[in-house]
Amino acid sequence: MSGAFVTVEGIDGAGKSTQIACIAEWLGARGAEVVQTREPGGTALGDAVRELVLKGDAPFSGRAELLLIFAARAQHLHEVIEPALAAGKWVVCDRFIDSTYAYQGGGRGIAEAEIAVLEKWAQRGRMPDLTFLLDVPVETGRARTQARDFPYAKTRTARAPAPTVVMAGGGVAAVAEHLPPPHLDRFDHETAQFQEAARRVFIARAEQNAGRMHVVDATRDAEEIRADIEKLLEKFWKTRAA
Repeated sequence: MSGAFVTVEGIDGAGKSTQIACIAEWLGARGAEVVQTREPGGTALGDAVRELVLKGDAPFSGRAELLLIFAARAQHLHEVIEPALAAGKWVVCDRFIDSTYAYQGGGRGIAEAEIAVLEKWAQRGRMPDLTFLLDVPVETGRARTQARDFPYAKTRTARAPAPTVVMAGGGVAAVAEHLPPPHLDRFDHETAQFQEAARRVFIARAEQNAGRMHVVDATRDAEEIRADIEKLLEKFWKTRAA
């Protein structure tokens, strides 16, 4: 079976990291080799952009932020995503193009048409094959990010510059810096209005891309969310195997 590109999206506090680990485990248990990564990040350049965009103190414009995001993505595609897919691996990524439209588009107010120009140039047609949108009300997400009381924050282990590779059978070959640190970043400090705008764009994109994007109610217990995602994964897996 050929690999596939799976992304997980949602506003801050939706619980993406917990479910991404579950997705990688589910795939690995079925014999898939999984590259688990994130945006911005996944490469030395991407990690540098992540540090600047999420934690940097120097202010910069929304347009500058957008260009940095796409620069990191172009390198991410070139260095990690495309080679993994070409080798038949499954790529599971924390955020991709949908977050760009949500945060830089909805949140920062950059026109969709302007983002689309950069998308076409940097991604060269590469889109996720399957996307899970973990949806929570903004007040829920904000409460979670403030508390930072997530399972991944308690179980976070090692850091390394390369993406995590989950080998066939479920073994982990490398543990990457793909899990968010347990402290707030610049987007966590954005206003509720910013997050509401981002959430609206996420939902609108899910409606426009119903064949690729699946909205999952992320207000529930993590195991309930996992069960729903695994049902969708099973269906997708069968279509890839057919």
